[in-house]
Amino acid sequence: IYRDEITKQDEVKDRWKNRSPPTPLHLQELLSNSEEKDIAALRNSVCDQRPLSFVENARLLLHTVRTILTERKEELGSLSFDKDDDFAMDFVSAAANLRMSVFGISMQSRFQNKGIAGNIVHAIATTNAIAAGLIVLEAFKVHDNRSKSCHVTWIQRRGHNILQPQPLDAPNKECYVCGKQQVEVKFNTGVFTLRQFFEKVLQKRFGFHEPSIDVINQGNAIGTMEDHEDNDYLDRLCSDSGVRILHGAELMVEDYSQQFECRFLITHVDELNEEEHPEGFAVVGTVRGPQPDTPAEAAEEQQGNNDQTQNKRKKHPSPPSSAPSSPIPNAVAKRAKTDTEHENGNDDDDDVLL
Repeated sequence: IYRDEITKQDEVKDRWKNRSPPTPLHLQELLSNSEEKDIAALRNSVCDQRPLSFVENARLLLHTVRTILTERKEELGSLSFDKDDDFAMDFVSAAANLRMSVFGISMQSRFQNKGIAGNIVHAIATTNAIAAGLIVLEAFKVHDNRSKSCHVTWIQRRGHNILQPQPLDAPNKECYVCGKQQVEVKFNTGVFTLRQFFEKVLQKRFGFHEPSIDVINQGNAIGTMEDHEDNDYLDRLCSDSGVRILHGAELMVEDYSQQFECRFLITHVDELNEEEHPEGFAVVGTVRGPQPDTPAEAAEEQQGNNDQTQNKRKKHPSPPSSAPSSPIPNAVAKRAKTDTEHENGNDDDDDVLL
């Protein structure tokens, strides 16, 4: 690819009428007329930042081939490129630079070639490094029981102040991620299986990744789906005596991978409107939301809750539940404040939020 192929291409004169023809490289001649170079010196951080010469690239290429054939021969046939593999990166950089020289293209440093071959955007990598350092600093505060001094930090490209810290927002009790939420779920416990409850309700509807269920008022710690992969327990009905997710059951569901928990109140209903609830269940309430500021607002909110409860009982008669009937806010509602700021023209695509 450096001599024989280039010589054949050079013979096709019509191809090079409007551009310079390639120049074949004779590696043996180059290496025989030059001094031996220390390969370790060519791979240090200084040489990593400057383009190597023809001879240096040739020696580095032959060294990497020799090393792979002698020290990593068991990987032949399955070896794949990895930008973090020094020998693979040396080979690709040296081979590409020699090919560039054949066609009159300016050779690049190993650092530049690594960015191209590894699809690295150095500005993003630098910002990620800053963000990682800021995260570690906040982690120190948590470790030292100084959580109240933690900050959200914006990384901005405006003015001389690159970092813009601000205090943390208070937890939103309406959000089942931030607060200890209690949610009522209605479905037919004699039809719904435990697997459907895991997948449709907990994972799909509420966004749990690895939910663990404890039926606290029935004395049944179900655990996670992985705990029952080797048996048919997940295919049992929720009303099964071994599952005990029955009418009036109280479930504590925890997800240690996301560090949040939620309490569920189960209400059995024989039927649900299929058009309104095609999934086969209905989420009908949440509790422990923020209290209104004034008595008038409290009375108005209570009247709205009573009206909603009466309407629901007309459609789906069921025993009274301790859970209020105000609709659960979607998790996306947490973005409402930010979305409003974007609509008002305060959006900045260059900001990074920790």
